[in-house]
Amino acid sequence: MIQELTPQVLSIALFLLMLVATAVTLPVSWLLLWRYRRAVTRAMSARVAEASASSDGGACAASPAPPSAVPDPGAPSMAAARAEDLYRHLVRDPWRYALTHVVAGLGFALTMTFATFVVSSLQFRLAPLLFGVWIASWPIVLTTNLVVATSWRIRAVITLIYFVVLAPLVLLAPVVPDQPAIALGAYDLPARSTITPLGAATAWARLNLAPTIMLLLFLNRRVRAVGPLLLSFITVALSGVILSFFAMATGKGLEMLVWMATALHATSRGSALSIVLGIMMLMLGAFGALGWLVLVWIRRAYEGKTINDQSLTLDAIWLVFGTFYSVLLVWGGLWWASSGAVAFLVYRLVLRIGHRFVADVNTRPRTELLFLRVFSLGRRSERMFDAVAKHWRYLDTVKLIVGPDLVTTTVAPHQFLEYVAGKLPRLFVSNREALEQRMKALDSKPDADGRFRVNSFFCHADTWTSVLSRLVRDSHVVLMDLRAFAPDNAGCILELKELFNVVPLRQCVLVVDGTTDQSFLERTMEETWRTMGSGSPNRASSPTDVQPFRLPALGESELRQLLRHLCTAVTRPALPENPA
Repeated sequence: MIQELTPQVLSIALFLLMLVATAVTLPVSWLLLWRYRRAVTRAMSARVAEASASSDGGACAASPAPPSAVPDPGAPSMAAARAEDLYRHLVRDPWRYALTHVVAGLGFALTMTFATFVVSSLQFRLAPLLFGVWIASWPIVLTTNLVVATSWRIRAVITLIYFVVLAPLVLLAPVVPDQPAIALGAYDLPARSTITPLGAATAWARLNLAPTIMLLLFLNRRVRAVGPLLLSFITVALSGVILSFFAMATGKGLEMLVWMATALHATSRGSALSIVLGIMMLMLGAFGALGWLVLVWIRRAYEGKTINDQSLTLDAIWLVFGTFYSVLLVWGGLWWASSGAVAFLVYRLVLRIGHRFVADVNTRPRTELLFLRVFSLGRRSERMFDAVAKHWRYLDTVKLIVGPDLVTTTVAPHQFLEYVAGKLPRLFVSNREALEQRMKALDSKPDADGRFRVNSFFCHADTWTSVLSRLVRDSHVVLMDLRAFAPDNAGCILELKELFNVVPLRQCVLVVDGTTDQSFLERTMEETWRTMGSGSPNRASSPTDVQPFRLPALGESELRQLLRHLCTAVTRPALPENPA
């Protein structure tokens, strides 16, 4: 029996809460995303009663010139925007954004280290302070990899830099011979007498290994889209259960249980157990309702553009580490349980200030990107989209029609909550009016951090052609992934016809590789060129003017070549139409 809810007991409860929440969230995320994918795929293959959207749009009907051919009076002339300038933005901006997170992360680490020194009654000396700050800065590696890394090599280099910086701090950390160890509950940072590479590695592992393993389970692409949402909900819901369990295990809690059992005439062991379970279920329901309010707040913040999919994931990383560090500091007193929250607030404040310095999107021309692809590519298409969008979203929005390949990786918080609430049909374009409303509600403004959104369109089997036609003519550059393109890809054939009819081909990038049926692609383009409408902007060109971009692999150098190619395409003026 626990006599009272001491700081030691509370730290155990919080640590148990983190473990249980992680163990529950991961399978629930997999299950819900699997069901979400099935539901969306089923709705995509269905046909709606009103086919007007399909017939009105006309997949191959001639359409007005895309905005890239029409100057925007409110933005710099597209012809004056050099491709090299856009390319520099694409390559530089993710690193600028990551730098703001590095500075904000150092603010978080400094706050936690300060709390550690106070709890442990240590003297504030520069060398051990730097050592502690860098140990608590480990989340910077995870966040930087998420923001900028597109390959395992870059992730390895970023991780290596962290440990290279840590090495000299290990040698400088001890200052005086009798310097005590930094006590964090059961975990001690090494003192002068034990400061060795092995001791430093042990200190790092004790502080960072458990939350890192937990987060890596949620940072994979399969569950990253909804993992932070569900983790926040389940953590809040389970906190009521675990805290009530520990409260009932105290002396006063047992006295309360005895009083309730007497009042309810529950004298048997089974009846007493029912009371305990009833209290825990009641707390689960109450805190579950509170967790739902947290999800509603997240949704409103997302729709208000104060957070986005990436910031939600990055915030989850810092909250998890802040909670874990706070668990260790609770041994110094109950008030220190809030140290992680204070450090997170410092992180958010520094980050907000930093975003004001790096966001300069209002000075650039519009460069909306439409991403088309062969759905059967699966993870290959997912990896290309993730790599390109990671850079392009610093320039402008990325638009796509949702397919089975990207349905779970591009799901936004509000879309997933619509599915959970049983309102998935509201996401689909079912007729012409729904398409017009969706286009009017298109999110074309940057978020608070300067990044743009991914605008995904959910379509039925008889409405996707109308959506395609509208997206094609309203985009500034089109990236079409034709790897694995073959005669059975009827949807891609229709998309090529639409591109030839509507978009200047100089503003399209067709990606191919060894899996592309090159001869069939050439025949398709020749046939499409012969049958395109008289109003097509490509009448003065020929199929041979289209030079597909060959992408043998998607390494860092190949990705940069593709980005440069896209920047060149978006700045090309349309060819004059053939007067004949």
